Amino acid sequence: MKTLSVHEIPEITLLYVPCVVTRDTMPREVPPLLDRLTSAVASAGLKPQGNAMLVYRGGGDYGDDGFALWVGLPMPAGTQAFGDFSVARLPGFRCATRVHVGPTDNVDEAYGDLLQHIHDANLEPTPEIREEYLHHEPAHPDNDVTWLQIGVRQTTILSQP
Repeated sequence: MKTLSVHEIPEITLLYVPCVVTRDTMPREVPPLLDRLTSAVASAGLKPQGNAMLVYRGGGDYGDDGFALWVGLPMPAGTQAFGDFSVARLPGFRCATRVHVGPTDNVDEAYGDLLQHIHDANLEPTPEIREEYLHHEPAHPDNDVTWLQIGVRQTTILSQP
């Protein structure tokens, strides 16, 4: 990654399943939740307004004790919660982004690179992180494409007396 890309993501309505996972359990627990959500949306005759997403709610604490994660689909405004699915209106989101190509089990290096670029640009990461799955092939994960999004704000530098 040669330059930092910062985007203003508009607010979205997200239909999601909340869960608590660890880095170890995430690969086992998230796909069935997403499959259940996708099937329920199709059965209800609803049409997602974008790609599947994960919204990390851990405030940067993604340790061994687990972290809150929303597994969701962007939906039209006014979509109502149903079953065990919740709805949230996610506000506009200023974020640094990077596209990761390949299996999600090796995404840590891409996040490390993105965080370094955020630091180098004198930006500060915010607690929210999102991943949008642009392309997913379970049988060929080397072809997966994930849009990584880390919230950012300007770093406040106080002058020294």
